[in-house]
Amino acid sequence: MELDWTGLRNPVLGYDGWSIKDACLAWRDGVFHVYFSAFDQERSTVASVTTRDFRTFSDFRFHLDGRADGWIGMCSPDIAWGDGRYVLVFNSWGGLQGRANKLFRMESDDLESWSPPRPLAHELDPDKRLIDGALAWTGDRWMLSVKRIGKPRLAWATSLDGPWTSLGDGPP
Repeated sequence: MELDWTGLRNPVLGYDGWSIKDACLAWRDGVFHVYFSAFDQERSTVASVTTRDFRTFSDFRFHLDGRADGWIGMCSPDIAWGDGRYVLVFNSWGGLQGRANKLFRMESDDLESWSPPRPLAHELDPDKRLIDGALAWTGDRWMLSVKRIGKPRLAWATSLDGPWTSLGDGPP
């Protein structure tokens, strides 16, 4: 796959009424699947679009805003391939009294059909804020990097359902 880089202009992607950031992407069968945080005046949403050339984009493919579960929003997506599947990681957003932001995940075999959102590594720090998660598959375990109270934390598990073992705080 070759892109016409000279034909691209900044911003590559933008929407009236939305501030977008935290982009990540996966490529499959000639299509880029782009995931990002989209902020409007009230909340944050994890959204997705597809493109073949970064000039034309699909409509939003989904919005994950967390409303059904009582969150203010969802944001900071990251995508990984491992153990035979794609995993989209994201976190809740917005300061809720007595409810710290947490990580979630969705899984897909094809980047088209996704599992419902499920918790990710909530047992690492049940009462602390965990955001900006990133996963990597090593061949026999998942490695998770997450921001905990402004500091990075690294953890591992053989299953996305855990249990997760912390390797400590600070730079990996």
